[in-house]
Amino acid sequence: MATGFFLFSEKLKNHSFFCSGGQWGGNVQIKFPKPCDLRVIETYLELVRTRNITKASEHLYVSQSTVSNRLKNLENELGFALVIRGKGRQAIELTQKGEEFIVIAEQWRNLHEETEALREASFSKLRIATNESSYYTKLAPFLLEFGQKNPQLRFSVQICDSEKVYDLVDKGIVDFGFASYEADYPRLRAEEIDRQKLCIASSTELPMKNGSPDTEMLDPLREIRFSGGHFSAMESWREQHLPHRGDAALTINAGLGAMQYFQHSGYWSILPEDMALFLVQQYDFYIYPLPEELDPWRVYMLSRRDVLPDRQALYKNFVVSLNEFSSSQQKE
Repeated sequence: MATGFFLFSEKLKNHSFFCSGGQWGGNVQIKFPKPCDLRVIETYLELVRTRNITKASEHLYVSQSTVSNRLKNLENELGFALVIRGKGRQAIELTQKGEEFIVIAEQWRNLHEETEALREASFSKLRIATNESSYYTKLAPFLLEFGQKNPQLRFSVQICDSEKVYDLVDKGIVDFGFASYEADYPRLRAEEIDRQKLCIASSTELPMKNGSPDTEMLDPLREIRFSGGHFSAMESWREQHLPHRGDAALTINAGLGAMQYFQHSGYWSILPEDMALFLVQQYDFYIYPLPEELDPWRVYMLSRRDVLPDRQALYKNFVVSLNEFSSSQQKE
């Protein structure tokens, strides 16, 4: 049942509506049926439009019996017949009351649409673009908490490569972006909100050498390589440790898309620490910190500098809440 329809029908269900004239004789009191699925009204109006049960069922993507049952339920609620029934009838013929009920049914549908529009207007929507690792490890738990504290908000999230994130924010298609590198876009603000150490995730346990995993045991042809960002630290590590490497077994921009590989021996990848800890909850694999200190994985929050005045309070609330959430995560 549509929420908006339920709201207004609850308010109106104990009120009467009056129609004048027609065969009903003067002012006739019609009591609306109990709150019912708006599809019943839409089905009736589609029958009025097509005058054919088969065509109505096709247009509504339901069976003919469903159309017939909805019509019968509506008639039962109203207390009078809307159509003339008879064997062999192909076309729908309305009764006099059925003809006059068309106006009321249309008003009912319009009330629903207006109520839905009013309800939607009471909500604010934040549009977000983010790389995958930032979404699963930081953004998803934050949006859940932020949404519970701000129930009037709605969120639209697009997961994509960091380069695409910059493009979407720069064009104003989304309000906020989360990317794995900093770039110079004059219209954008880029604030570093997170940094993490890199680690090796391996489906096979690695032998230890001088207190660290022996990376010489990694097969370059079984690497799962993540794309979609500027991963200079990862690339410099590969150049040092895998000078004769070939193509990776899999190059992908989605961590969850690589998980099937970790069920087989010998596959490995370089990941941000939080992403590895998230993925290990889905599949079993080994996590090793990289032997050397490398530049950490960084996450930047992007937004436009020219925020519209009526959106500034919402933007500020989002940014302040996210920073507080990040601080609490770090303390944990």
